[in-house]
Amino acid sequence: MKAGIFLVGTELLNGATIDTNSIYIAEELNKYGIEIEFKMTVRDVMDEIVKALKYAKKNVDLVILTGGLGPTDDDITKEAMAKFLKKKLIIDEKEKAELLKKYKSYGNLNKTNFKEVEKPEGAISFKNDVGMAPAVYIDGLVAFPGFPNELKNKNIIGFRVEVPFGMRIVQGYVIDTFEKYEGKTDISNFKYIKKAIQIKEM
Repeated sequence: MKAGIFLVGTELLNGATIDTNSIYIAEELNKYGIEIEFKMTVRDVMDEIVKALKYAKKNVDLVILTGGLGPTDDDITKEAMAKFLKKKLIIDEKEKAELLKKYKSYGNLNKTNFKEVEKPEGAISFKNDVGMAPAVYIDGLVAFPGFPNELKNKNIIGFRVEVPFGMRIVQGYVIDTFEKYEGKTDISNFKYIKKAIQIKEM
């Protein structure tokens, strides 16, 4: 299985921020024998992110993105994913309620913060107990928060997702076990997952 890493953020290209996320991701992927074909940094520009996704999907099985999941105008990673996949952005009501619960202690929630729980329709979310925005996975694309402490959050890394085959995300990137199919959700992601691991009966 081949993977590509995308770091999203203009600040990474103008010298304002130093990248440490790609080192951590590479170390984790190496544990599972996943070949990293490229690492790329892109600005917070819609067309540039979409163009990068087009290149990636032609060349690798798994595309890992970090950054651009927040509430500001230049946080457009999930919007770019939705545009590339030709899917609409949705807000899951349970995730919205969780966000409201988190912001309750801050007392400064506004409508722009709901952007943090937007995701392409059909995407799977990974709980983020350290920050606000969940990570999301859909069709071989996985997007994680850009803050290193959130990327390494134990509830994103190794979070169990209740979907067909009981897919377990190992280190947030690879799925290692499958349980009995329950017909609860779409299984289009299975073709990517199957390449990564050996399927074992539970």
